[in-house]
Amino acid sequence: MSGTPLQATYRVISLIFFIMPIVTWIALMGRRSRSLYLWCGGSLLFSGGLTLLSLRGAFPDWATYPLAQALAFFGQAMHVQAIQLKYGLAWRLPHLLMMGLCYVVLFEILHHIVGNDRLRAGYASLVQVTLLMCIGWAAWRLWQKKYNRNSLMIAVGTTVFATAIFIRIPLNYDSFLIPLGGLIGSIASHVGYIGITLEEAVRAEAESFASKARLEEAQVFANQLARLERQRSMGLMAATLGHELMQPLAAILTNARVLRRRLETDRNEKAKVLELCDRIAANTRRAAHIIDSIRTFIRPNEMVMVPVHLEEVTKEVLELIKGEARRCRITVDFIPALGSPLVLGDPVQLSQVLLNVLRNALEPLQAATHRQGHVRIHRHGDRVCVSVRDTGPGFPLAMLNEQCTEFKTHKPKGLGMGLAISRSIVQQHQGTLQTRNAEEGGGMVDICLPALAPAGGSCA
Repeated sequence: MSGTPLQATYRVISLIFFIMPIVTWIALMGRRSRSLYLWCGGSLLFSGGLTLLSLRGAFPDWATYPLAQALAFFGQAMHVQAIQLKYGLAWRLPHLLMMGLCYVVLFEILHHIVGNDRLRAGYASLVQVTLLMCIGWAAWRLWQKKYNRNSLMIAVGTTVFATAIFIRIPLNYDSFLIPLGGLIGSIASHVGYIGITLEEAVRAEAESFASKARLEEAQVFANQLARLERQRSMGLMAATLGHELMQPLAAILTNARVLRRRLETDRNEKAKVLELCDRIAANTRRAAHIIDSIRTFIRPNEMVMVPVHLEEVTKEVLELIKGEARRCRITVDFIPALGSPLVLGDPVQLSQVLLNVLRNALEPLQAATHRQGHVRIHRHGDRVCVSVRDTGPGFPLAMLNEQCTEFKTHKPKGLGMGLAISRSIVQQHQGTLQTRNAEEGGGMVDICLPALAPAGGSCA
């Protein structure tokens, strides 16, 4: 075992196993990982073990041979760990240390107690073959799980090296097969490991781009769905909105006729004419405001995050549903917050959320004896909340458990999109939408959004 040719063989293989991890480390400099540390560290340990084997004779045997075998064992074991980490199944450190200890103890027993150095050398070679096959098997499993073709290079390289060592065990003489197998195994394994890591990086980057594209597609779809829901809401409110528009338009027509008669009869009292003109202008502005609100609400738009007064948005939505509430003989109380707190959001989308919640609150009140809605804006820590409560029967328990599951509804003619879309919009604004039954009775919806300015206190 101590012949010069074998020592030269170990020097050649140790040099290969020293150079290749350096090349691997440089090639993967920007992609450091635990697996890379184990792989390169394992190669350096194995290289150190082979270097000690090449120095046998120059130092006492106890200082080179047992330590060399321990280093070689743990070096190859680290290679197994590095590959197994790629698919999330590695040996536990205590188990690995226990295997290494058992290997070294049995190695020393064969020398000191059995006294058979040939058996000891065969045992060491057999353990190295086993570890190399474990590396190859781990690489093969990696290929099966992730279809990473570079893992096959590791499997082939380690198999070649293991075969070269295994052939030498029964022959018990030095052969060119070991340095040749070590050369092929080391180069193929390290090149394969570099390929695995780079292929994983490319795949992860591609998956990241695909995930980003899916998120963007989902956002576009969500925006389109939200716009369709706004249009549907306007369609359901068309009769009420038409009635609301008819009032200012009828007033404009009446005032215009009165003004015309006064002008025709020369009753040109200046004060009365100006009063009629002011009425016409006011009703025109009212009609224009209603039309503009509808047009803004249903037109396609991208999310534009700006400082928003929730109080103003809530008042505009209450104005839209005022006619529907009046027609159903429902009164709605509105309690604004002190200081008119600001939130960062899209006014149109927040209007959609409030309109959906308010219309959902009006619907159960139509069959209630006491028809009352309550809208309150308040501060809660660092958040601004809009709480909408009705005096109806409250939410069904199943709906509270589902918490606005998409496309599920408890209304006979509902599509199940309203609250789901509203919750999605609120979540995009970093807020929350919660449904519950109020202690005073009736259903309650709390919409809470981050305040733009620091909160001055907490409100219950």
